[in-house]
Amino acid sequence: MARLNGLGLVWHLLYHVSLEISESVDNYAHSEAQRPFFYNMLTFMAENKKLFKNIMTTDTHVDIFGDLVKLVSRMMRDDAEQNEENNDPIIRQIREAEHPILMSDFYSSGLIEVLKRWLENDYQIDVEEMAATLEVIFKVESSENQ
Repeated sequence: MARLNGLGLVWHLLYHVSLEISESVDNYAHSEAQRPFFYNMLTFMAENKKLFKNIMTTDTHVDIFGDLVKLVSRMMRDDAEQNEENNDPIIRQIREAEHPILMSDFYSSGLIEVLKRWLENDYQIDVEEMAATLEVIFKVESSENQ
């Protein structure tokens, strides 16, 4: 294996970190099927707030934020395609959309931007209040009402 210079080492490290984060996000987001997708994402990000705050506000040469948007979009599409029983309203809209990629990109970019601002403390509210607000935004019935 060729030796990596300083920048190459950083890129190599970031690549593997992003793979690890992607796998963790994917596993966690699907861990509680009765909760809306965004609630699981919100909880995971809150539990790992320091990590996400750091990766979302890094140097502009590394687009981890963009990668996270793509990851969430792909996860939403995968759920829509592979899990017909998932009645999450967002997943259902993606499944029924004429252009599911456009729909999942829209939802994921909006969700990640709002979560980024929440982590940066633009929204000084707790996880439960944030989840309730997102339920209103996405017009999702809470699990208590289902």
